[in-house]
Amino acid sequence: MEHIFECVILIFFCICLYRVFCKRPKIKVVKAPTTKEIRRQRKKDRRMRKIKRKFKLPYHGKTEIIEYSKTKPYIESAWKEIEK
Repeated sequence: MEHIFECVILIFFCICLYRVFCKRPKIKVVKAPTTKEIRRQRKKDRRMRKIKRKFKLPYHGKTEIIEYSKTKPYIESAWKEIEK
């Protein structure tokens, strides 16, 4: 019974060593985009930027936009922001 238990532990240990040291990682082949696809994507991005420039959407988010007053020094207003 002891020998069987030791054999199972030894097999498990060998499998762990194989996984750590001998198993090679899989290498994925990545297809590089062609120059035509790059040009098309840049043209599409440029068109979208033009549209976004004309139709600006108002900001909707959870963060607060804090505008610093000119009467208070910068350091004091920065400390108040950090305190939150």
